[in-house]
Amino acid sequence: MHPIINKLPFLGILLEKNGAQITTHVYHKPTDRGLLLHYQSHVKQCYKSALLRTIPNRAYRLSSNWDLLIDEWDNLRHIFVKLKYPNDLISTDNVY
Repeated sequence: MHPIINKLPFLGILLEKNGAQITTHVYHKPTDRGLLLHYQSHVKQCYKSALLRTIPNRAYRLSSNWDLLIDEWDNLRHIFVKLKYPNDLISTDNVY
């Protein structure tokens, strides 16, 4: 007998069945290393600012509950710190 699989990654979303309820949140492939635009890259500042708006917004739109959203925002905050984004740009008040 095959075990019942209750998770389905689909187009960057992870669908999970919990009883009769389905939750959604951002899906990260096992090979994802959190490589995004480095802050010290030689590109226009508007691209960096747009990244700080769009990635958290994507998490907001794909997360079906607040706990999953907060977990993803914490993950993003860690990634942006690793990519040398200034703390004042990635603070909760400015980005999330």
